[in-house]
Amino acid sequence: MHTISILTKSITVEPKHLTHEIKKHVINELKKKYEKTCCENYGLIISIEELVSMDNLINKDSIHITFMATFKAVTVKPEKSMKFSFVPTLILSKGVFGKMYENINFFIPETALSLSGYTFDMATNSFKADDKEDITCVKSVNVIVDQLKCDTLKYNCIVYLE
Repeated sequence: MHTISILTKSITVEPKHLTHEIKKHVINELKKKYEKTCCENYGLIISIEELVSMDNLINKDSIHITFMATFKAVTVKPEKSMKFSFVPTLILSKGVFGKMYENINFFIPETALSLSGYTFDMATNSFKADDKEDITCVKSVNVIVDQLKCDTLKYNCIVYLE
C-alpha cells in the first residue's frame, strides 16, 4: 500500500545552522515542512526516512541558504480503482466515514451500500445485509476508490465496497 519514494524538495536554512550538523538540521526541517503533506505526484508523505543528497542553490533575494534536498520518504498515493482497508470511525444513515494515516479520508455513500444489499439499522448504528457481515466501527471494511480529491494536507476519497 505504501511505497518508498525518492523526492526532491527545497529547504531554506539560516546561516547560523551551517555547522557540522547541517545534514541533521536539514532533515529535521524537511520533516517539519513536508511530513503529513500531500502532492499530486507522490501522494501523502507519511514519513521522511533519510537524506540522500543535498545541493546548494544560490538565492540572490535572501541571506538564507537554500538547498535542494533529495530524500527517501514513505508515501501512499490513493488512485481510482485502488483497494484499501479501513476501520469506520463514523456511521450515519447517509454513509460510512473512515480514515487512514489521519490524512486520507474515506466515505462510502449510502447509495453504494444499498447497491451492495446493505441497509442502515438505527438500533445498532450499523449497516446490515442478509448474507454479509455487518458494517460497524469495530471491524475493517475493504473498499475500492471511485473518486478522489487531493489538497496539500489530505485526500478525500469516495469509495464503494469491494
